[in-house]
Amino acid sequence: MERLSIRTSLHASPQGDRYMVVLDGALDVASAPLLERTLADLCRGGAKEIVVDMGGVEFIDSSGMNAILRTRMVCKEHRCDLSLTPARGAVRRVFEIARVLEKLPFHKSGPSGGSAQDAAPRSGELEIRDEAQAGRHTLVLAGQLDLTTSPALERVTVSLCKSGASEIVLDLRELDVLDSAGVRAVVAGQERCREHGCELFLTPGRQAIERLFDVIGLPHDVPFAQERPSSAM
Repeated sequence: MERLSIRTSLHASPQGDRYMVVLDGALDVASAPLLERTLADLCRGGAKEIVVDMGGVEFIDSSGMNAILRTRMVCKEHRCDLSLTPARGAVRRVFEIARVLEKLPFHKSGPSGGSAQDAAPRSGELEIRDEAQAGRHTLVLAGQLDLTTSPALERVTVSLCKSGASEIVLDLRELDVLDSAGVRAVVAGQERCREHGCELFLTPGRQAIERLFDVIGLPHDVPFAQERPSSAM
């Protein structure tokens, strides 16, 4: 049985931060504290909505169920909506046997009409997907990085630096809109990374995005991903 994998993506918009948390593997006594801590941190960090995708959970025990139930109470305290996508048959039967199914906010699909894993950013949103490997994090940015959404990028960058990230790559290839506030957020992210001994790189975006960097004047010492030394690969 695989250990639990937690993949989190942030959808930032003027209406508030919406998180997609995709689970894969076993949610048991060993992994439940990690999930509970992850979800509680999101609530306390100001999330307005959290959708937990249960489709990849292959096993759950009482510790996993209790972690979800306790987190729901934390979310209520912070006025954050927590919901779950349907679980697999075996996992769902565990919920039924424990008689907690009616206590959990299951729904048929994610907020965008599909699973949480496939949800695309809505108009005016910035989606930040963290693809992590050890201390290296690739933040895939999709949608709009502008005045209303750039603070979310700064929050994520600061959080990763404080948690000990050694390298952050901002992948701009799925970015549709970028304004001067977004560029400033990138520069601010680089400054925060320097303070914590973390390296920051950029993966080039679309031509229009690259032109804006040139017009506004991105500092020349912000390196692109292909310029990383071979030892960082």
